[in-house]
Amino acid sequence: MSSRQKFLVISIIYIFFSSVVMGGPSKLPPRKNLHHISPPNWFIGFQNNTLSLILHAENIESYTIELLPYKGVTLDTVMFSANRHIGYLELTINANTSPGELEFVISPTQRRSKATHKYSIRYELKNRKEISQQPRGISSNDVTYHLIIDRFCNENPDNDNANLTHNVKTDRTDQKARHGGDISGISSKLNYLTEMGCTSLWLSPVQLSDQPAESFNGQAITDHYEIDPRLGSNKEYLALCAESRLRGMKIIMDIMPNHLSEKHWMSQYFDTGWFNNRDSFIQNNFRSESVYDPYSSKSDKTLVNEGWVMNSMPDLNQRNQHIAHYLDQLYLWWVEIAQVDGYHIDSYPYSDQNYMNHLVELLSREYPKLTLFGGVQTGNTLAQASFVQNNIKGLEKNRLSGVSDFSLQDAFQHACSNSTVSGDGLNRVFNTLAEDIIYKAPEKNCTFLDNTSGPRFYSIANEDFELWKRGIVLLLTIRGLPCISYGTEILMTNRNDKMNAHMPTDFPGGWKGDPVNKFSNKGRTSKENEAFKWLQTLNKLRSSNPALGSGNTANFSAIDGIYTYFRYTKNACIMVVLSRADTETNIEMNRFLEITHTYTKMRNVQGGEILVIPRIFSVPAKGSLVFELLE
Repeated sequence: MSSRQKFLVISIIYIFFSSVVMGGPSKLPPRKNLHHISPPNWFIGFQNNTLSLILHAENIESYTIELLPYKGVTLDTVMFSANRHIGYLELTINANTSPGELEFVISPTQRRSKATHKYSIRYELKNRKEISQQPRGISSNDVTYHLIIDRFCNENPDNDNANLTHNVKTDRTDQKARHGGDISGISSKLNYLTEMGCTSLWLSPVQLSDQPAESFNGQAITDHYEIDPRLGSNKEYLALCAESRLRGMKIIMDIMPNHLSEKHWMSQYFDTGWFNNRDSFIQNNFRSESVYDPYSSKSDKTLVNEGWVMNSMPDLNQRNQHIAHYLDQLYLWWVEIAQVDGYHIDSYPYSDQNYMNHLVELLSREYPKLTLFGGVQTGNTLAQASFVQNNIKGLEKNRLSGVSDFSLQDAFQHACSNSTVSGDGLNRVFNTLAEDIIYKAPEKNCTFLDNTSGPRFYSIANEDFELWKRGIVLLLTIRGLPCISYGTEILMTNRNDKMNAHMPTDFPGGWKGDPVNKFSNKGRTSKENEAFKWLQTLNKLRSSNPALGSGNTANFSAIDGIYTYFRYTKNACIMVVLSRADTETNIEMNRFLEITHTYTKMRNVQGGEILVIPRIFSVPAKGSLVFELLE
């Protein structure tokens, strides 16, 4: 056989292989009639090998949809919506399928004159990421920094005023407007965050929120698969995730399966059953307790699960199979492309709980180390615990591992906002921790002192520096996944601005031209530098000491306004002493012998001095002391 003949044979084999395995390109025009396809691409190798595509195209019901041959992929069913503009495609993708492009041929039928021409849709299949690139999860040794991207740092002013439907301009004088912080700004401050000792970042919602007002918080999403261009691009977000991973830092994404924006295409071109109460706005009553309350009326339960959180945010009906599949694939997609390490699931109680258990189980099966915790905004420990894995009879089916611990936050704030000698505030912490018996794994709850959309902790502590230090000690030495709201380290306040008390403020120095730069120790006051150092020391202790990450807790009830507890393992022990007294107070160390009997010395974590464990120990007024016990 001549060289030319061999070339022809190889060419024919290649063309045949391409047409069967890789789909083989057609000469049809591209998908100009297709408005949306969800998800935008998919991955080979999930345990569930089905893919549910949603196509949004004008009068798509007037067409037939065919998948060109592709080895390992079958198009099982095609359905259309009642409004004729939505197509539902169910595919099976075998585990040994090769990556490449599927091609769907969309052909007009004779039934409707509006279908005028044939066109094609190309759809990419990719391999899943290697195990080493999958989520690492958030552990109790991690310290998370929670920030509102729009208010943190504006590194790229060119993206401040993106050309969107609602072309809202940035205005830093208006607390309800966008201010311009972006993903590039976060990337530029990773050294700062690492220096502080933070090992995890929890960002405000990053997806497009093309809203006419208050879009900075990202709560009303208009495109689930696109990063808001005023924050950056998909490429920039993935770069931030990759750079964070290289530094050993983790990323938590904020997600909202409960609702989306009224401006989202799915709200504009909805199919029957996609939303709860789509024809008339019904306000959510926000009574999380009603979901599992044995005495709750059906109407109250319905309001929690089907009411809208705002009239601009349609409530998704997760009992609808198409919505359920859409959400399943959305959250698998983001983990796969960005390798995020955790999801905070916003508005958790307001979603259908059968679906939420399904979603948590699905994500945990595909990504065993992915951290999932729900936003359950209630100070009621029992109500809070009812949404997670717990020891409550009848609620054994719950799959969520942790919640944002608002109950413990209330106790922290109570302990740090009142300087009376009674010790009641510290006992509130003691009593709340005693309720941990309800949880299967209380250490998986996210703990915090304040949140980014409410009064700041230094304001709650009446700008009393000793009370602020007490709160930081509590947060970083007690069980859970500790989370610091941005600006805590510089004593950020908002007590003097009653109009905007619940609006997040800009981080000083995050914008060119700011009069001070508090990212630098030179721009901070001496007290702010002391606060930064206090937080930094405890952050690093949290990350390095196994007693704080995985240790047991021994609680000793408050006496004379002095609350003492220990975190300990077989080989490590941390002692915490907190005083509510206005004067120096002595405590008997013999009271703690059941924990301390194998140790002879104690090192002050903040000061560094080492002393022999005394019989009588003097605690300064309002003191917050942390000791590492030594043999």
